[in-house]
Amino acid sequence: MNITNAPALHVEQSQKLTSRSATPSTQEQKPNHAPEKNTSEVSALSKSIDSTFESLSSQPDVDMEMVAKVKAAIANGEFQIDIDATVNALVELHK
Repeated sequence: MNITNAPALHVEQSQKLTSRSATPSTQEQKPNHAPEKNTSEVSALSKSIDSTFESLSSQPDVDMEMVAKVKAAIANGEFQIDIDATVNALVELHK
C-alpha cells in the first residue's frame, strides 16, 4: 500500500542522541538514599558464601551409597513408592 500524500519527516539520529545525552535523566539527578552496608558485613557474607561453595565442591554430585541402597531395595522387591508424596512433590515442582 502506498501513501503519497504523507509529508516526509526526516529526523537526524545524531541530534536525538545528542539532545538526550545533554540533559541528565531524572534518576541521575536524584541522590541515592539507599542504606549502605558495613564493609565487614559484606566481607563476612562473602567469606561465608566462599566457604559454602568450597565445602560443596569437595562433595560428590551424587550420593552413590544411597543409589546402591535404592538399587538393592528395588532388586529385592523392598522398595515402596508413596504415590501421594510423589504426586504432591511433582505438583509443587511445577507450580
